[in-house]
Amino acid sequence: MNRFYLPPGAVDTYEWLKHHIAAEVNSNDPTHCERCLRAYFDFLPESAVTRRAILSHVFGSLLPHDAAVLRLPLEPDELKKPRRELVVARDKWLDGLNPATAYAYEFIFDEFWRFAEPRYAIPRNETMDWTNWLIEHRRLEIRNTDPKIRFHCEDILTQWVVSLRQTDLDPQSIITYARAVRSFFRHLLPRGRARLRLPRNFPVKK
Repeated sequence: MNRFYLPPGAVDTYEWLKHHIAAEVNSNDPTHCERCLRAYFDFLPESAVTRRAILSHVFGSLLPHDAAVLRLPLEPDELKKPRRELVVARDKWLDGLNPATAYAYEFIFDEFWRFAEPRYAIPRNETMDWTNWLIEHRRLEIRNTDPKIRFHCEDILTQWVVSLRQTDLDPQSIITYARAVRSFFRHLLPRGRARLRLPRNFPVKK
C-alpha cells in the first residue's frame, strides 16, 4: 500500500490516514482510497473475506458518523456510480439496530447479496428496487406448498454459509454472518412472517 500513499517518515500512520481521508472526502478526488483498496484486492484470493472486513472497519472508524466508510468490496465499475443508494427496506432494518451492530450487519448483508443476487431472477428493470422485489418474492414464496419454492431463500443462505466455510472466516464469525442475514429477513414482512425457517442440518448452529 505504500506505493499509493506518501506519509512523512516519522508519523503515526493511523493519525496520518485520518487527516488524509478527511481531506480526501471533500476534495475533487474523493475515491482515491477506494481505488487503492481495489488495487490491493486484486492481489488477494477471493476467500480473503476477513481482510476485507477488517479494512472496512478500519476506514469506517477513521471519521465520525461513518464519513470515511468505503464501499467494500468494490466492483470494477462502481467508481462511476453514486456513493450510496437509498434502499428503504434495508435502511429501515438497519435503523432499528444499535450503531455498532448496524455497521457490521450492513457489511455482512452486502457480502451476502453479492453472492445471492445472481441466484434470484430479478427483472432487469432500472426502475425496479430490488428490496421491493424481494419482499414480494418472499411473500409469494412462504405461501407456496412446494418445498423447492417455499424454502428458496433458505437454500440460498445455506449455499452461502457452505461457501463461507471454504474461506478464512472462523466458525463464530460464520454464525454471526448467518445471524445477520436471518435478521434482515425477519424484518422484511410484518410480524416476522418472512423469517427464514432453517433446516435441522443447517451448516452452522442457529
